[in-house]
Amino acid sequence: MKIQILTLIILCLLSCKEKSKGNSESIDVVTTEKDVKLDELVFTVAEIDSLISNKSLSELKYPNMSVCGGSLSGFYYKNKLVFIDATYSGELSYTRKKMYLLQSNFSKIIYQEHFPEMDKYKKKYPLEKYDFDPSKVTFADTIYEINIGQKNGFKKTYLNEILSTKADSTLINKLLDCGERMKTELKSVTE
Repeated sequence: MKIQILTLIILCLLSCKEKSKGNSESIDVVTTEKDVKLDELVFTVAEIDSLISNKSLSELKYPNMSVCGGSLSGFYYKNKLVFIDATYSGELSYTRKKMYLLQSNFSKIIYQEHFPEMDKYKKKYPLEKYDFDPSKVTFADTIYEINIGQKNGFKKTYLNEILSTKADSTLINKLLDCGERMKTELKSVTE
């Protein structure tokens, strides 16, 4: 009987110690989160767009061609990167990446593929009958809008028509990898 009571007391003490330890750890986590929020700037996508249109952000252009982004610009608020704009262009087409950052992590990506509608052109102006005239080529955009964080979302549109809302994890990972690479490229200019 004494052994059972002693075992029960030891278990209670260990349980109290674990609860106390758990509470102090959660307090530390809350404090750390508060510190991070005070140190990091937090803007919504709409606020970043407004800051860009009002020219309230400082722009830093990467002097070389970005490996995965092409022409690359970073937009900063008080030396914190909040937006990346990169365009990779060819003769008739281009891709554009607009990447919003929240606490140094990507929160939204708008990826645009702008390309010529060659099938339409060839139907209207068969190459066997007409010389190629780039001024008569029409263009279309496929736009991918990706939200990352509390409100994850994926939308693929073509000519303002929604094609898919099913996330393409391969594309998302490729864009995130490219974003990290562009952050590194921009950081190399500021160092």
